[in-house]
Amino acid sequence: MAKSKFGSDLEKEVGNVMSGAGIKYSQQTRIGNYPVDFHIKSANLSIQVDGCWHHFCSDCNVDKKHHARQKFQARRDKACNMYHKYRKVNMLRFRECFIKDNIEIIPTIIYNTIKDIKSGKLIFKLY
Repeated sequence: MAKSKFGSDLEKEVGNVMSGAGIKYSQQTRIGNYPVDFHIKSANLSIQVDGCWHHFCSDCNVDKKHHARQKFQARRDKACNMYHKYRKVNMLRFRECFIKDNIEIIPTIIYNTIKDIKSGKLIFKLY
């Protein structure tokens, strides 16, 4: 996936689907020291778009040699997740393979998640 200061091609695709569904968000922002792909301030919800190779997607049979970049990303993801939980910031993580197969349902997942957050639940899900 090509990545620019505005996000990867996959992140742009997710952003387009969210915008098309009327979801208001900030893109490429930070929660503490951790960059997040999207943040919906009104729901205190961060959304991460994870490329399968960089994030060790077990569903995609990614090369198990654990390159240095993958090891670094795994540690950073774990720290980011822990920080979000500590700060009580809700998070959705969408894997590349899920997005490619289910892009059209992502807005529904986000709307349902926001509904759950408003009912008082702390949400932390991986798709």
